[in-house]
Amino acid sequence: MKNIKECILLSAISLSQICMASVSLFPEDGSDKIRNWYYSEKEIPFFYKENNSFQDVVDTFKKVGINPINAKTGSFFQDLAFFDKDGRLILQHFPVDYTRGSEYEKYFKGFTMEIFMPPEWPGGEYEVNLLIESDAKNLGIDHYQLENVFIEGGATISGRFKNGDDYVIVNHSTYLGLKAYFKDRFNGITENEMMSKIEEEFSLKPGNFIYLKGTSSIHLDTIMKALPNGVIILDDPTKRVHVLKELEKESLNPNIKEYLEYEQKNTNSFKDNARKKAYLQLKDRFKVIQIPGVFTRYKKQGFMSRPMTDVNFFNGVSGFYEGKHFFITNKSEMVPELEVYWTKELTKLGIDEDYIFYPGVYRGNAGLDCFGSPAP
Repeated sequence: MKNIKECILLSAISLSQICMASVSLFPEDGSDKIRNWYYSEKEIPFFYKENNSFQDVVDTFKKVGINPINAKTGSFFQDLAFFDKDGRLILQHFPVDYTRGSEYEKYFKGFTMEIFMPPEWPGGEYEVNLLIESDAKNLGIDHYQLENVFIEGGATISGRFKNGDDYVIVNHSTYLGLKAYFKDRFNGITENEMMSKIEEEFSLKPGNFIYLKGTSSIHLDTIMKALPNGVIILDDPTKRVHVLKELEKESLNPNIKEYLEYEQKNTNSFKDNARKKAYLQLKDRFKVIQIPGVFTRYKKQGFMSRPMTDVNFFNGVSGFYEGKHFFITNKSEMVPELEVYWTKELTKLGIDEDYIFYPGVYRGNAGLDCFGSPAP
């Protein structure tokens, strides 16, 4: 980084381009060694009851040399927290100086309720919960403050291409919120200038901040998982029925029918179409491997039935430990046969079968990866 004197001497060139601070996000694709996993505790009593001890999660992370750390702050810590490659906590930019009440709606509308809460009545106050400097101090770690950008963990996928270049992928809502903010803050800014500012702040090469059109506010960590060397595994809704029918032939488990019934009646949903759009935008730059990994069933309540997505294998954590590629994700309690199927698919990708674990619980569109953030 240039110092202030150097910037003054080079004043003919935009100071914002030369002196702008930047940070490199810790990649969540497992390409760098994960030493710590910071998690929040608020939802644990709801997700991990008597038969689903969170201690299983803690013990599993320790098996692969990861230290689980209770952050004791926030909800779904991964939505709030990013770390850089030096282990510093990344604090999101808070656009307070450019916000006049309802602008929060434009900037944060796609964020989850744990981060953004609109007022319950007209004229009420908007609530935005982002991590601040005191959170880093309470954790005993350094922090880095973003200057322009605010993104959400679940809506973001970070990793590294095969050539070693970093990338950051966000959903469509994140992009639209940033676009609205940059337009208000930087009068007359162009699309290219905005993307350049974001890429500079994240130390990305041009074109490596990617937003996926048509994904709305879908949390990308519920439909895909990044692996090292520019590999992305993406949920394939077109093959779910086939997988479930094959399992039904091989197993007497009656619960398979509940998932099969739902999938046969609910094809071409918005979320399924979003997956297809994501694939079309990723396939030319990434090695995208499509595998069915999210399953929904009809849960009967009296005379009624309601959809429940309680199987999601993408919402997990992967990395390397002692030369072995591990994958830690959520269980499939009703149909353990799906875990067997998913393990076979992961081994095809070179992940060691002995290092594939299913300690997590997926409920309410949140699972293991929503609980915590990997850090060096």
